[in-house]
Amino acid sequence: MNIGMYSAASGMLAQWTALDIASNNLANVNTTGFKKDEVLFKAFPERLMSRFYDNVVKIPLGSIDKSPIVGKMGTGVEVNEVITRFEKRDGETIIPFKKTDNKFDLALDGEGFFTIATDKGERYTRAGAFTINQDGILVDMNGFPVLGEKGIINVGYADFKVDEFGNVAIKQDLSMEWEVIDKLKLVDFYDKRGIVKEGKNYYYWTKEAGEIKEPENLKVLQGFLEGSNVNPVIEMTKLIEIQRAYEACQKAVQSEDQLLGRAVNDILNMRG
Repeated sequence: MNIGMYSAASGMLAQWTALDIASNNLANVNTTGFKKDEVLFKAFPERLMSRFYDNVVKIPLGSIDKSPIVGKMGTGVEVNEVITRFEKRDGETIIPFKKTDNKFDLALDGEGFFTIATDKGERYTRAGAFTINQDGILVDMNGFPVLGEKGIINVGYADFKVDEFGNVAIKQDLSMEWEVIDKLKLVDFYDKRGIVKEGKNYYYWTKEAGEIKEPENLKVLQGFLEGSNVNPVIEMTKLIEIQRAYEACQKAVQSEDQLLGRAVNDILNMRG
């Protein structure tokens, strides 16, 4: 395979990955607490090109080319990294908080995550659409317990509230006082690029994220849900750009294939 065909084919593969990412973003435009992904590309090293039969003239001080170098030629591109964007603003759009008035719906205003006790260990999420199970335990949409600093939060069937600091309080039917039973285990990371999406709106920690730390300037909003930070207009524009780039690479592969076919046929005809 020649360089031109390889470069175009690598571009097609890179755009295919970008298409998957943009499509997944659009599919989650209404997913609670979803954070969009972006693809970073890396170009392969460029090559200096000159005419094939250029001759080099030797001189006492070195050598010179009779003809100048034609220029540089790219040799392809690859997907360098897929990153998750945690910003509160996408372009000119600010991520909305949807008011639900459901006391079990919690939103995080600031940087940080809820901690969930899954069957694979602790996982982290921004999706605060919680409820209680048959045992009175606070659980997420997937049925896994929400963790507090003391462990699993069991509120029973009492009245329930959470303040902006994450303190969980309950009030029994015959009681007039609120009793703080725990505090939500809210965490943050030194480098969010080190946490990895796992599906079901979960993230898991890797050593690249650094030590887990307490969030700063984070508020818990009860009765609200955090929206997705996907801007559908921007993502649709990206899909069109990706499609056009893919088609351009595809046409380049077809052109290279035709040139190779003609070259082979011409050589055979010359020998015949």
